Amino acid sequence: MSPASHKSSPFLNFISDFMFVRRYSKLTVKSYLYWIRYYIVLHDKRHPEGMGALEVEQFLTHLAVKRKVAVSTQKIALNELAFLYNRVLEKPFGTLGEFNRAKTPAKLPVVLSRHEMTKLLHNMEGISQLVPRLMQQIERVEMYLKEDSQLPQFAGVWMPDALSRKYREACRTLGWQYRFPSPRLAVDPESGKLRRHHIDESNINRATRMSKAPRFTRTYSNAVRVGCAAR
Repeated sequence: MSPASHKSSPFLNFISDFMFVRRYSKLTVKSYLYWIRYYIVLHDKRHPEGMGALEVEQFLTHLAVKRKVAVSTQKIALNELAFLYNRVLEKPFGTLGEFNRAKTPAKLPVVLSRHEMTKLLHNMEGISQLVPRLMQQIERVEMYLKEDSQLPQFAGVWMPDALSRKYREACRTLGWQYRFPSPRLAVDPESGKLRRHHIDESNINRATRMSKAPRFTRTYSNAVRVGCAAR
């Protein structure tokens, strides 16, 4: 089942607004809406208010048996349904009974030692180096913002619709800017406005794969994130 637009669903629109005003990211909202919509569709489009633990168990079993998802994927679906019932509906479904648990092992990330991280970073180039090191990034973001604000066509960073209407100037304040922005301005495909978006994570993966350190050619950006957290 592929993610579908929720524009025609008042309930999913409500959840979207509920999350955006609490400053959840676009990707997080998209993920939550995907699983909540999937849950609703699987149960013949019944409203979650009229469902509970039994339907959640059936949904999780469906993911394990029919979809054969990884353990981590099943846990994500459960967590996002728990959010729906606990936070949005304020109607916890309580303790779950028996359901088929996913058995497909998750693909574990590569974890580098400090020495390996240092060696990898030494062989990386360009803006990709900034993400794992985190050094002086706030100053760089502030510099970008000052430069961008000189352009009359600059529309500020993207913000959720409700917040952008309520706080019209917030999109040009430092606190709302991406901490790892793209080095270039780009036109927002949804609004047609000129903005500075987040750096594309594929650039980090590409830089890691192209590293001159041959031992790390199969290491991806999740390993970089984990390795940095270990510092």
